[in-house]
Amino acid sequence: MRLPKVLLVSFKNEYGPYEREIARLCQDIRDEVSLASKLAQKEEIELQAKERLEATKHRNVIIKVSDNVFKLTKEDRRVREEVHRRRLEKKKVEALGNLSTYDYQKTYKQIRKECIPGTSAWILETTEFKSWMEGDQRVFWCSVGSGKSVINACVAAGIMVSVVPKDVTSYFFCRFDDEDSLQAKNIIGSIARQMVSGLRAEAFFDFDKGPLDGPAILEFLENSLSNTRRHFIILDGLDECNETQIREVTEALYRLLNSSSLHIKLFWSSRSNVLSWLLVKLEPQQRIHLDTVECQKHIAHDIREFINTTLEEWLDRDPPELQIWDPTLVLSIIDHLETEAHGMFLWVKFQLWTLREKKLDDQILATLRRLPRNLPETFERILSKFTEADDMDIGSKIFRWTAIVKRPLTVDAMREAIGVKPLQETWNPGHFINDMKKALVCCGSLVFMDEEEQTRHFTHSSVKRYLCDDAMSLSRYYIDLEKADRDAGAVCITYLNFPNFKTQVTRASNTRICASDITSMAVKNSLPAILPSNKAALSLLRKRGKSSKPVNRLLEDVIGDSEMNRQQRIKKEQFLLLPYARQFWLEHTKRITPSFGRIWALWSSMVANACMQGNLPNASWTLGE
Repeated sequence: MRLPKVLLVSFKNEYGPYEREIARLCQDIRDEVSLASKLAQKEEIELQAKERLEATKHRNVIIKVSDNVFKLTKEDRRVREEVHRRRLEKKKVEALGNLSTYDYQKTYKQIRKECIPGTSAWILETTEFKSWMEGDQRVFWCSVGSGKSVINACVAAGIMVSVVPKDVTSYFFCRFDDEDSLQAKNIIGSIARQMVSGLRAEAFFDFDKGPLDGPAILEFLENSLSNTRRHFIILDGLDECNETQIREVTEALYRLLNSSSLHIKLFWSSRSNVLSWLLVKLEPQQRIHLDTVECQKHIAHDIREFINTTLEEWLDRDPPELQIWDPTLVLSIIDHLETEAHGMFLWVKFQLWTLREKKLDDQILATLRRLPRNLPETFERILSKFTEADDMDIGSKIFRWTAIVKRPLTVDAMREAIGVKPLQETWNPGHFINDMKKALVCCGSLVFMDEEEQTRHFTHSSVKRYLCDDAMSLSRYYIDLEKADRDAGAVCITYLNFPNFKTQVTRASNTRICASDITSMAVKNSLPAILPSNKAALSLLRKRGKSSKPVNRLLEDVIGDSEMNRQQRIKKEQFLLLPYARQFWLEHTKRITPSFGRIWALWSSMVANACMQGNLPNASWTLGE
């Protein structure tokens, strides 16, 4: 038993150190392995962190790139959409222009300026009008004399503010003195333009047509619009057109009114003696005649408001436009005009304008005691006050041109028109009236100037009818329309056959003339419009005796102008009739015949040249006629 113990002790003594060393080494190995494992784990963690960092960076780059790509795609889409939208808007503008380019708003705005607050609106409250507005009736006809345009403008304004947003209001006002407004294509086209102008641009996507005629316009309306919205049409003065144009407009309105795809409501007014077939065609379901007792009461109220408002405005201005000494005289004016008006709005206007010219209370009272009974007597009294031959000559020339022009002339163009004589050889400013404002006074209140357009017009169509009536007593003012038109044609031919305008101006400046004429010609041809010519002439005359400078240099000192600027201004301020003459010379020469000698020869040459160059103006007649 003792031997194993001995052996065991001996073994431990001999190998114990080795065992301990092995255990130590094992522990060291385990420590090394643990350390290596920890180091590897740390490196793994660091590597993973690094990879995550790199991945984050890559993801950020990718996100940024993606965002940029998205932004680019979104911007590209926005640009494409904007280009498409502009293309559609352009197509819409082109389409509206193909329907009409006539300025239909101008006349409406002019009429609205004449409206007195509180007048004409009564028609909107009548049973007939309310029934038409709210019911199924399509056509309303208002039989009116003087003042129909004001009533129509009031109706248009009233409808525009009272209808629901989706409903559409269109209007057109024919002007007796504007040929373009009396053409069916402009009437139909302008109404159509207003009917579709509120549509989205997408509605015009397939519109690739040029200018449209009447049937094409109607087809476009029927294809573009629906009967889910009401279309109100206000038409004034159709009876001012000739019968051919009236028929064309009527046929178009008839088609629109009977179209199943449109909901049209038409309000139109005319004189009571309108063509019978027109009433049959349009079949008004509601109508109102202003000669009824009830309407006359409203008109009398409107006249009273007009008189009171006008007198109040005139007396309130500084200085007053109506000068009176006795304050109670204004009440006499109101009483007399109200009593004698008999529903004649225009008559009242002319009487007020006549009273405004009086300088004494006694003159005003005398005028009130002898008021004319009607418009022809009123016109005769206005013209009878002009007794000077020159005044009557100027007035009659302005009347004749105003009666026959195809579109209203500006005052400066009118100045040239009445200053050019048929067959005169050269441009001569000495024939032109120096002060057209004074010249226009020779027409009394029978014409007026549109301050915005600077054009001259008859105050009312009845003035033209009076002047063209061969039964009028003042024969000096009688207008034979055919002769006046022929004379205007001769003036246009003469005007267009003047020598080259640039050459003419230059030649005039180089012509040798006597010293006494130099100052007058220089001032006439060179003076800016803003400097009164008499003051410039006075300064020039005073300087001439004290200076050795040539007249043209003295003139530059007086008016502060150079020769180059002066020549450019001459070109701009002269030849203002030229655009009208170029457009309408053929229209005015229908009655020129071989018996007119040289005028006929010039006309024939102009026609031949225009035909060869392909620029013969449009006219309502053909060369065959």
